Amino acid sequence: LPDSPALLARNLAFLERTLVAERGGRVQLRLAGDWHHYRRELAADGAHCVVSGGGGAFLHGTVGLRDDPATSARAWPSPGRSRLLLWRLLLFPVLNPGFSLLLGTVLALLLWSVDAVSHGLLFHAAAQSGHWLAPALQLFGALTLSPWVPLSLLAWCLALVAFVEAPPRNRLHRWRAFVGTAHALAHLWLALVLLAWVAPSRLSDPLAFLGAMGLLALLQGLASGLLFGLYLFLAQQLFAAHAGSAWAACRIAGYRHFLRLHIGADGVLQVYVLG
Repeated sequence: LPDSPALLARNLAFLERTLVAERGGRVQLRLAGDWHHYRRELAADGAHCVVSGGGGAFLHGTVGLRDDPATSARAWPSPGRSRLLLWRLLLFPVLNPGFSLLLGTVLALLLWSVDAVSHGLLFHAAAQSGHWLAPALQLFGALTLSPWVPLSLLAWCLALVAFVEAPPRNRLHRWRAFVGTAHALAHLWLALVLLAWVAPSRLSDPLAFLGAMGLLALLQGLASGLLFGLYLFLAQQLFAAHAGSAWAACRIAGYRHFLRLHIGADGVLQVYVLG
């Protein structure tokens, strides 16, 4: 649901009101483990709010969260440390080779399909010119040759627009159509640059053609992986967006921790963080 966080908050408030407040009690501690880091804050009603999800999944950083030793707001790893850890995203093709190769294969097949529609003119222009502008012009001209060309390019752009992940109040959310389209076109531009470099001069040779397609998929996977990692890096660093995708791609298995809760004979609850 679009308002699922608000709905969850209303449900929790209802439970606290009917099960605790109406019986004369007061909530002292709220525990959650949905984010894979440690965070503690003091709510307005005096309850301690603790997030502890470091039991074994990949790490979620704390970019955009408070970590103030002078107050009760603490986060581990700290927001500053989290920003340093995000530099791992520039190794995206190494950390996520399967996804990177998938991107390269999709874009290589997309160009191959456009070349088939244009009766070989796309690859011919790339092989003859050695520059990305010539196949780009052929790609633009192929838009009117078959509905497949504009529909496939539109589907590629819409896929990356839909991928943009940001809360409604986030600045990136307001610009998601522009950001997603620019991201998609950047991948396509890289594919045209690489096509101009690897396009075989002997287009009639099936082995040369298949070899060029395989090389294009591999190189495009590396280039698109780097671009994808850079996109996630900037989205998280500048807008604190794509928290799930960015940190999953970092593949950080450290910062494990767990909580130990001890209720004393006097009824006092003590929480120990071990990590």
